[in-house]
Amino acid sequence: MKRFAALLMALVCLCSFAHAQEVSVAASAPGPVETAEPQTLITTVGTADATADIDIATLVFSVEAAGETVAEANQLVTSNIKTITDLLTAQGVEEGDIWHRKYNVAPNVVYHNTKMTSDKVIDGYIVEIVLCVRLTDISLVGVVIDAAMQSGAGSTHELEFERSSAQEVYDEALKHAVEMAMDKAQHVADGCGMTLDSLISVKELSSIDDGEAIVEVTYCAK
Repeated sequence: MKRFAALLMALVCLCSFAHAQEVSVAASAPGPVETAEPQTLITTVGTADATADIDIATLVFSVEAAGETVAEANQLVTSNIKTITDLLTAQGVEEGDIWHRKYNVAPNVVYHNTKMTSDKVIDGYIVEIVLCVRLTDISLVGVVIDAAMQSGAGSTHELEFERSSAQEVYDEALKHAVEMAMDKAQHVADGCGMTLDSLISVKELSSIDDGEAIVEVTYCAK
């Protein structure tokens, strides 16, 4: 009888333990995960012209002179440059807009070839100075080239153009591009029967060298 009572008590304890485990597992089991509603994004692009007027020209050319010595050649080329500078300043070019970029000295080599020999002789020296002229009046480009050629400048030259207001024009175009992109986003939202919520991002897709400003905006819509 005592043995039966002991078995009965053990069975009751087992059942109680199993029930406790079941309640504990049920309490710790996660409930259903609520999924967030997907966001609707509206992305639009705005563009605006950013072309500035060309108003600066830089002319680069070489002035050469030959002499029996380096000193003589240097004196001649310096004299030629002074003549060119006087002509340019007479046309309204500021002296501060005329400068030297490079100075070269080279021997003037003469070859004497015969059937028996092939000799080379240094017959003096050549001095070259590269001259740069900045023109804020681009209508003077032709005048400057003519003056340079008549005063001993080389026959080749480089001409570069600049836009002094390029940064200012580009910055203003960026503003217009942003306004256009934002306005387009509003129209898209209206067409979809939605309203624009928060502004997610604004991206500049261009640079000052592109000639136009391009901006992308992204909104969250609801």
